[in-house]
Amino acid sequence: MPAMDWTTLRNQAEEGAKEFALLDEGMYNFVIKDAAKVGQTSKENPKFSINPSVESGERANARVWHDFSVSDSAYAMKTYFFGELAALGLGNEFFDTNPTEQQIAQALQGKRFVAEVYHETGNDNKVRAKIRSGSIQPAVGAAPSVGVPGGLPAAPVAAANPLPAPGAPAAPVVASQAPSGAPENPWGPVATGAPAPVATANTIPIPPPFPTA
Repeated sequence: MPAMDWTTLRNQAEEGAKEFALLDEGMYNFVIKDAAKVGQTSKENPKFSINPSVESGERANARVWHDFSVSDSAYAMKTYFFGELAALGLGNEFFDTNPTEQQIAQALQGKRFVAEVYHETGNDNKVRAKIRSGSIQPAVGAAPSVGVPGGLPAAPVAAANPLPAPGAPAAPVVASQAPSGAPENPWGPVATGAPAPVATANTIPIPPPFPTA
């Protein structure tokens, strides 16, 4: 039997313990690395337990627990079960196929999302980090800063169609002017005097008669 590498085993144990160390409250980007575990609630309704990992930051790979539970409450089903699963991409089209519980569990593997983590003290007085129900949102772009308190206001989001920045005012249109000394309208009608008199029979002079011999 080969000798045990205790140093490697200790390092692996320490890294593994970091995954389940208490995660600070705040918003995180998560990824579900494994298929969900199928179980039952206290009322024997199906539930799907996930153990998602933080994707980035100082606590990358840290894990929390969360359940998607079938409830007798129509409001809870719409808001927390179907609502949260829809945020993960399992919407009406998916459930219209009437998937089995195992198919639902498998479909959750690899899903990414953003959610708020909060602390809850159990009956054993141990503080645990949990995902706040109703806070799951579709993953977007870069991960939010790790440990940002969930109560802080979100950064303003730019409008989808921002208005253009105001530019310089348009120059006023100035009517063109003729140069000094030029006629106002060189192509205008030419001024004329009174019409010339028309020659008539009474106005044409009669030549003198030819001389007679």
